[in-house]
Amino acid sequence: MDNTNKEKKNYMTGQSFGGIGFGIRREVFFLNLEDGYFGCQVNESTDVLQLFELSKLCDGTPNCFLGSDELTKELKCTDNCRKKNDHCQKDGCQNGACLDSQCHCNDGYGGCSCEVPDENECKYRPCDVFAHCTNTLGSFHCTCFPGYQGDGFHCEDINECDDPAIAARCVENSECCNLPAHFLCKCLPGYEGDGEVQCVDIDECRNPNACGPNAICQNTPGNYTCLCPEGFHGNPYSGCIDFDECQHPHACGPGYEGDAYTTGCGDMDECSRSQPCGRNALCSNLDGSFKCTCPPGFIGNPLTECTGICLVNNTCPCTYKTPLYIYTTNFNK
Repeated sequence: MDNTNKEKKNYMTGQSFGGIGFGIRREVFFLNLEDGYFGCQVNESTDVLQLFELSKLCDGTPNCFLGSDELTKELKCTDNCRKKNDHCQKDGCQNGACLDSQCHCNDGYGGCSCEVPDENECKYRPCDVFAHCTNTLGSFHCTCFPGYQGDGFHCEDINECDDPAIAARCVENSECCNLPAHFLCKCLPGYEGDGEVQCVDIDECRNPNACGPNAICQNTPGNYTCLCPEGFHGNPYSGCIDFDECQHPHACGPGYEGDAYTTGCGDMDECSRSQPCGRNALCSNLDGSFKCTCPPGFIGNPLTECTGICLVNNTCPCTYKTPLYIYTTNFNK
């Protein structure tokens, strides 16, 4: 294999081995076992990488300007590849490098000791992007990465949250969220903490600006509610205004209708008369009041708009069972 100068950006996705990757003592170095080569800077002033065969690793002659190719411990260079096993007689790595007691061949060679000329099919990237390619004599083998499943040519993420044992690791008031090759226990909205240790209720009422002026803040599990006190009316999230009963002697209180001295006062169904809630929100009539809530699967301020929590690609890795906001008016306590 001829040494070839390549721009650094073309090889930054090469497989690293044994923790070797970027920034070894400010030297760019990478190791690609699948394709049978490594690359590094040959001097500090260049921003391009030169490629070398694996057999030049730990050979006693530094090729990289800071000698990263001779870091025996970090590269796990060993000299114990000269031994017999059940399959063949190993005689060292004739055209490759002995790393962690295993021969890794230069491009164009295969066999137990890298002694047989063989085309490395892995350099054509035949496997799935989430699979590892292993070159064999006259063939190759694809294996899905941990956290993925399939035949190596097609690998898909394993949804760990489907495993009851894994989902059980998430504590109360949390949910299991599937991630690529991993999972996460996440506290539900209105709670905080580590989803695998504890999720405690957030007391939103500790924030002095949670409700509007003159409003009463009531903390609820995973949520909070703002109320206008008796004798006040308005939007408790923006501010409650004093209701002057003396200027309206025959008027029923807010949330009621009728004549206080003749026909009497009855509850006003705000939900049927207008649209007091925002888009996609649910309106529930209460005695002398009403309540706006975001339905399951939606978040936002129910007074303005509730938005679906699903991602743009119509997948919902996590669904929230508790609305983020509840707006309630209550004029009679």
